[in-house]
Amino acid sequence: MVNIRKLFIFTIFVVTFSGIIKQAFSAQQVWMRGNYRIVFEESDSLLVKQLFRKIEQPLKKLENFFNGDAGRVVTIIITKSEEEYKRRTRGVLPEWSQAAAFTNQGLVILRLVEAREVRESPQILLHELTHIFLADYYPLGRIPVWLNEGMAEYFSGKTLDLQSRVRLANALAAKKIVDLRNIDSLHSFKRFQAQLAYTEALSAVDYFVGRYGLAGLKSLLNNLAQYRSYQTAFKKTTGHDFIDFELNWYQELVNRYRWLIVLNIDNLIWITMALLALAAIWAIHRRNRRRLKEWEEDDADNSIDSDKWGEE
Repeated sequence: MVNIRKLFIFTIFVVTFSGIIKQAFSAQQVWMRGNYRIVFEESDSLLVKQLFRKIEQPLKKLENFFNGDAGRVVTIIITKSEEEYKRRTRGVLPEWSQAAAFTNQGLVILRLVEAREVRESPQILLHELTHIFLADYYPLGRIPVWLNEGMAEYFSGKTLDLQSRVRLANALAAKKIVDLRNIDSLHSFKRFQAQLAYTEALSAVDYFVGRYGLAGLKSLLNNLAQYRSYQTAFKKTTGHDFIDFELNWYQELVNRYRWLIVLNIDNLIWITMALLALAAIWAIHRRNRRRLKEWEEDDADNSIDSDKWGEE
């Protein structure tokens, strides 16, 4: 009986002590970096410092583009569980989202649960901060979603890598390229369609900057803020309307990425099988020719032997 009481008291002590330790390690800390207020668990202090060290240079480029840092304090909350992320974002975002920018509140919620999310966190944070900047400097509703998301991808340092290009090539082949204006429905897209939409938005911004430079992009934003019409804003900036821009961008996709369809994994399998079949046919043909040659040489030797016997 005494041993049971001791065991019971010891169990209560362990549970209580564990709770205190957990609470101590999960205590929230606040770190100010200029106009950025970062809220995180004490145990993640090293991760947060590394995160801001990695975004320091690209963040300066973002601030320079907008002629200074955010005009208000931006709060960044680091969440370490799916439950906390859903609670903080009020569960209104699609299941594929990893972060959210609440521009009215100057708030960014960043989820860091998996190793992949931690690895991608610098780009994700820069992406969301770009949304904050755009909302602060330009009227809401004047910036189309494709441009908003494309700029967020562009200033996060995202590039059109091989995987992105193959994605565009597959969409071209399947005739599933989403019109830029239809990207306005991004949050209702499934994961794969959303990935394609983000890639398209980045490629469109990348194409625009390639033709008109960052100064042209800034001019486009100013014109979109001043004029409600896409057509007028593009005409004022580029001398062409938006329809011309989209048609030219689409043709650029066709010219640059259509051939990459061969890198699709299914196509690679079929191409590999075809090459193996050709290699097998060539090997059999070569083997048959070698055997035929050997038989011809044997027949020639036999003919010589026969002639010798005939002479005798």
